[in-house]
Amino acid sequence: SGIVATGKADFMSLYDYGLPDKHADGRDPKVMMLYSSRKSLPSDPVLADSAMYDNGSGIPFTSAESATSNCEVMNVVVVNERGSNQCVAIMDGYESYHLQRWMRIDERGKLDQRKPLVHVSRGHQTNGNDQFKPPDKMMRNKGMEMVRQFVNTRDAILRKLRPIVESVAKDRTVIVLVCNHGQSELLANFVCSANAKGLD
Repeated sequence: SGIVATGKADFMSLYDYGLPDKHADGRDPKVMMLYSSRKSLPSDPVLADSAMYDNGSGIPFTSAESATSNCEVMNVVVVNERGSNQCVAIMDGYESYHLQRWMRIDERGKLDQRKPLVHVSRGHQTNGNDQFKPPDKMMRNKGMEMVRQFVNTRDAILRKLRPIVESVAKDRTVIVLVCNHGQSELLANFVCSANAKGLD
């Protein structure tokens, strides 16, 4: 039914999205808000009218609070700025929270504008590399070796960890988080948020 724009910094300050804003160079990228019905449009009638109809001034800009004031449900899609001709398609249908990815690639998997769009994996890159290939035999053997080492040393590790855990437990409770490097920003955000709220 309509579209407005708001500032990314304003949007992320209003909603704790869980990721840091990487634009520290003074730029403020825009967040595009698409509305599925008139009821979800901003309350300001002039702004709502501008969101629905082209008044010659382009997409109207407003605050994040105004842009989301009547949203009962809000789905957020984050896309990276790229040098390639990237497009985002939104269509009506059975709701899915899986983001499909399509690219024009040749037989080697490299970007080729002359080819038709085909469905690719989330980790497929423009140079043809796939970040999420199924593990080969060497990686499977390495993984099994890690499992074997854990099983063989489990009791000794528990004996070593028990006094450490007991010394830091509060009300006999310890929260353990496992985090890989790719999610380290979320972990840092969690720790900062807990400190800001006075949680130890």
